[in-house]
Amino acid sequence: MTTDLTGRVALVTGAGTGIGKGVAVELAACGAKVAVHYNTSDAGAKDTEARIRALGGECMLVQADVSRKSEIERMAAQVIERFGGIDILVNNAALQLNIELFEYDETAYDRLMHVNLKGESCSSRRCTASGRPISIRCTP
Repeated sequence: MTTDLTGRVALVTGAGTGIGKGVAVELAACGAKVAVHYNTSDAGAKDTEARIRALGGECMLVQADVSRKSEIERMAAQVIERFGGIDILVNNAALQLNIELFEYDETAYDRLMHVNLKGESCSSRRCTASGRPISIRCTP
């Protein structure tokens, strides 16, 4: 059974790779318009975009550093301007540092918290300002 998401708008953070890419493509396959967010994975985001378009889906690419509130504001505004709102928010963007917990220095820890916690919180608050989107959190 496939869920019909025709007319819905989804913003998937971290949609250039891994789980985010898969979720973005699946949402498009269900009929949603998808905003494909990426920070540094430009090639991956373009691949996600190509996969969605190959399905006949509608999407847009949006680059932002989710550790910065101003960039989250800009990202959401771009999606709302293009698609008219955000119905589904998938908070997938996350930073995973492959070092032991006690080896983190303060800079690495702050970056991890800003992306994984502040990014999710600010994205959720900003997107609910345009309505009441369904919010899904994917964790590394």
